[in-house]
Amino acid sequence: MTRHRAIRTVLLAVGYLALAIGAAVAHGSPARGYELSIYGATPAVFWLGVATALLTAAAAGLTAGVSRSRRLAATGLVVLSGVSLAGIPLLRGYYFYGSGDSLSHLGWARELADGSLSPTRLLYPGVHELTVVLGSVTGVTLRLTMLWAVLVFATLFLLFVSLSVRLLSGRDEGLLVGAFLGLLFVPINVIAMHMLPHTSSQAVLYAPFVLFLLFVYLEQDGWRPVRNPATAVGVLLGLASLSVILVHPQQAANLLVVFATVAGIQLLARVLFPESTAAGQRPLYVQTAIFVLAFLVWAPRFQRVGGNTSAIAYNIVYGSGGGSEVVTQKSTSLTSVGGSVPELFAKLFLPDVVLSILAASVLVLAFVGRLSAAETARPQFVRYLGLALVPLSGLFLLMFLGGPGDMYFRYQGLLMVPVTFLGGVALVRWVGDDGAGGSVPVPARVLVACLLLVLVPLGVPALFGSPYVYQSNSQVAELEYEGYEHAFDVRAEGVEFTGIRGGPQRYVDAVYGTEQARNRLEFPGYEDAVAGPTFERGLGYEFNRDRYFTVEESSYGREVGLFDGLRYNATGYRLLETDPGVNRVSSNGGLELYYLYGDGAADGETGTATVACPEPNDRADWNRGARAPDAGGCV
Repeated sequence: MTRHRAIRTVLLAVGYLALAIGAAVAHGSPARGYELSIYGATPAVFWLGVATALLTAAAAGLTAGVSRSRRLAATGLVVLSGVSLAGIPLLRGYYFYGSGDSLSHLGWARELADGSLSPTRLLYPGVHELTVVLGSVTGVTLRLTMLWAVLVFATLFLLFVSLSVRLLSGRDEGLLVGAFLGLLFVPINVIAMHMLPHTSSQAVLYAPFVLFLLFVYLEQDGWRPVRNPATAVGVLLGLASLSVILVHPQQAANLLVVFATVAGIQLLARVLFPESTAAGQRPLYVQTAIFVLAFLVWAPRFQRVGGNTSAIAYNIVYGSGGGSEVVTQKSTSLTSVGGSVPELFAKLFLPDVVLSILAASVLVLAFVGRLSAAETARPQFVRYLGLALVPLSGLFLLMFLGGPGDMYFRYQGLLMVPVTFLGGVALVRWVGDDGAGGSVPVPARVLVACLLLVLVPLGVPALFGSPYVYQSNSQVAELEYEGYEHAFDVRAEGVEFTGIRGGPQRYVDAVYGTEQARNRLEFPGYEDAVAGPTFERGLGYEFNRDRYFTVEESSYGREVGLFDGLRYNATGYRLLETDPGVNRVSSNGGLELYYLYGDGAADGETGTATVACPEPNDRADWNRGARAPDAGGCV
């Protein structure tokens, strides 16, 4: 036994050292520009370090006869591996991560920080306020503290999935099994749930913390009826349920369904089955009522909430919109770039399917009375989760039938939180004591360890957008961001912007503040995109008025390399250099700014605006490759 303990200690030391070296190498190899694949650009030493850490954690923590201290050390190693994976953008020194909604969230955070926006005017100010607090405490720029805020929620997810599996299973092995399952981050599906600043995603990653407090609250004082809800855990549960409303009300409503399900079961049990376990647990009525009241006070104040609800109801009644349309559109696009829906489904959701099967097996045993206290210490909690999945699945179906875009995948993300818990309980049944003083045979432990280790390379590649899942990296390079800032500074008043797949909307939000940009600024060409056919035949004299056109460093690799010219092909990019109606104003290596002449400019009907040439600085030559002034543009 002493020899076995020594071997486990050495294995864990090797794992921690390998992870530390991998993280250090990744941090010492910062991104030099835009990277199409965050996975391919991250040094192989980092991936080797993570793999070594997980292998040693499984070998040291999932074998029989492991001491509690070594199992805790193995759990910590897995959690740190998960934090490292979620924090790759920070490790690699990304200027910012999240090229869509995330830039708008950054704009809101800037407005909250400078006092031009009140938190009460924002539907979901939770992540933004955390960003501002971290920035004020550390003195670090908001674009980095917003990424730190994402990592905070990811860390909470890892910790409380592990703790929840431990609590539900009643075994110490649940900590390590839960940590491995948490590391998969199965709610993140890179379709509507993301590991970047995206408030709905952060709310789902926060859900295990709320549910863990719910379990602890129900369990307090054993199974004796207790009427006083004002315990320390009760107060903390109340604060957690209120705070999730501020992170994202939509996901808060889904958690409220869980609360209401548990409270409803308790009420029925007290009336119909007064001797049952549910009837003897601490009642959740007051907590649920507080949750409902807080939600009704906060959410209906915002027009967006009522508008979305009405739109969903309309789509369901009249059969318009919904997930089937989205699936059809995505199928066509995937086929065009050489992919398929079954292939993408396997890449994104295979771990979800495995966990769902495991969860279903536990629920069947729980509801037929075959899940004994020897197999899980809290069979009633397992039944609560199983029954809560019914209305949550109903909401998912409603969103699939009538929800806008791919919104239903947000509900799928939340559904995977209780499924992860239940899948963990199923696995722990195979690695814990058999309830009769013996232990489960070694092959069963080896099988569970192998399953967990196989799930990791299936789940982690879907954590971030990459060519593997037919998406581009959401990295925002420093020169790209600075290029937009500069373009906004030197633009001629009144000349509209346009761009590939959309105008400069997100960068306008980030630079000027989202509320300012949307309600007061009236930025010309805020959302305007160039159509693919127009881009292919050349942009000179295609518009009735002069325009600015922005091309990001990332766009060519994304549109031509990854999407194979599906919307914007290589011909259009080549024409930017030869079209007489197109003039390159500036370029800094991250963003190229072009000036497009309107269709009447050659005859003097519309005229052209004066564009101020920027001065070169020590970071980049803004005029690199610009045409001579007599071609128009820079004067």
